[in-house]
Amino acid sequence: MFDTLFAKSSAEAGHPPTAQRQSATKLICIISGQRSGSTALRRALCHSYNMTDLGEILHDDELENYWNFFSYCARRRIGLNELIRFDRAGRIIEDYLNSIIGSIPSEYAVLDIKFNCWNNTPSPWAYFDDEPLLLELLKDADCEFIFLTRSDKAAQSVSHQLSLVTLMWGRIEHDAVEPLELDVDEVVSRAISTVASERRFEKLLQHYPRKIDLKYEEMFLSDGAFSPISAARIQEFFDQNDPLQLDPYSGRSFLDKPTIVKNLGEINERLDEALASTVNIGS
Repeated sequence: MFDTLFAKSSAEAGHPPTAQRQSATKLICIISGQRSGSTALRRALCHSYNMTDLGEILHDDELENYWNFFSYCARRRIGLNELIRFDRAGRIIEDYLNSIIGSIPSEYAVLDIKFNCWNNTPSPWAYFDDEPLLLELLKDADCEFIFLTRSDKAAQSVSHQLSLVTLMWGRIEHDAVEPLELDVDEVVSRAISTVASERRFEKLLQHYPRKIDLKYEEMFLSDGAFSPISAARIQEFFDQNDPLQLDPYSGRSFLDKPTIVKNLGEINERLDEALASTVNIGS
């Protein structure tokens, strides 16, 4: 997988910004699951506060992004044989982070890492629940974290499955989706995995001082705008003078799930049973 990604990203990596940097860039990492508003939040931060959007740095569909980790490895001809070596992996990731800190022209750079992408970077000789090496090195770099979760796991999992089926990501409009049935087992499995991932990263970040916890349901109003309370919390956390505003090209999706998902009743029933059994997951 890695060798294929590197070969592809070598041709697509592009070039970095040419603006002059005034001082070392501070990193902001959004940690979340899919369909939790992270893209809208990331773009809003960059739109409102002139931060640099690094995108999803571990996503294999963003290889044309110069700041993508796999693009970085391809430019330096770093292969899988180096990434899996305990004595090399940490240095490679550290050099990657330093390349961002040392060359981005803005004060802040925002990177977006979903729960299921952390293992795309190596953590040699680590157990499943150990702290990912990338997370450890981000902490060492004094990164500021946004831990973004969504309380309604049913809505989140259904939205994720809709995206997989329709191949529509980002903001989805209601009239763009025809009524359909979803795979109940897939939706339930996704919800359980999300719960386990949230609890894992909650533990990994619980004692880290530079972190803000946000909830999807509290972040957005019914019309899709940011709630004043959440916007003010974000503004204060990053010590900004201006209010947080949505990027005009992004925002939350507006889907009438009971109309679109024909078997939503069965899904909700199964999810209620499954989520009730997750009380002790990750504890």
